Amino acid sequence: MTNSTYNQLTITTTGQAIRAALHASAKTDVRYYLNGICLSQEHNAIVSTSGNYLFKTDVEYLTKTEDKENFILENFKVPASVTKVVIRIPNKAVIADVEMWDKKGNSVSMLRVNVIDGTFPNWQRVMPQRSQQQLPKEIGFNATFLALAEKLYGKNKPVKLAFFDDMGKTTIEPAKDNVLNQVLVLMPLNLDRI
Repeated sequence: MTNSTYNQLTITTTGQAIRAALHASAKTDVRYYLNGICLSQEHNAIVSTSGNYLFKTDVEYLTKTEDKENFILENFKVPASVTKVVIRIPNKAVIADVEMWDKKGNSVSMLRVNVIDGTFPNWQRVMPQRSQQQLPKEIGFNATFLALAEKLYGKNKPVKLAFFDDMGKTTIEPAKDNVLNQVLVLMPLNLDRI
């Protein structure tokens, strides 16, 4: 049934992946479409950004809508005990149903979350290509972004940094067990302007 087309979008993923995406999203940005997570049907991913960094994780899409449009869900809370999340959005709906379970399979929460009307930025434009990987002479980024990796991937988890192109695009990814292809893309600072 995976990747079938229906009148409803249905995805399943881990609680950690959703918590990371929500943590990386903007909270009170005037660009209201950044204050949530984007469900990208075309790329089988969940993406969020604050405008300073971008987080992407792969997810399993059980069903997709016919038009394959992106949906943006407003920020919501996912308790630490949640290990599995299922999101269902009927085609053209303004509300999503979010179900959460713990590791024992017990239902933890069921939410109704607003779908944000707006267009999410073209996030593929800032995703580095592996073919561009090289070590720049120097890079600049906000030091708090290193602490952000701990919040996204977990305390004391090993991470790896990769550097791309001479502009200093940098990614931080889990060093091992990255089955969801999670990546945090840091937007480089122009060191000449600091």
